[in-house]
Amino acid sequence: MGIEYNIRYQPPDRAAWDAFVARLDNPRLPGGWHAFTVELSEQGVYFCDNCGPREPVAVALYRILNEAMLDGKPVVIEEL
Repeated sequence: MGIEYNIRYQPPDRAAWDAFVARLDNPRLPGGWHAFTVELSEQGVYFCDNCGPREPVAVALYRILNEAMLDGKPVVIEEL
């Protein structure tokens, strides 16, 4: 497993959030794992870099943070 983060953010529209996550480029690694994992929980957005290709992981994390900041509230990122 790679580096895990919790991004304290709750999207206002769950269906829109699910559609947003589905559009992220998340290539499969050898062995069947995806490059990263994104899950919504009560604590916020769980993001795990599964040691995938650097560019898709970095772009996905950037897009998630950008999406959270569009809400206009402070965004807190914690490494787990």
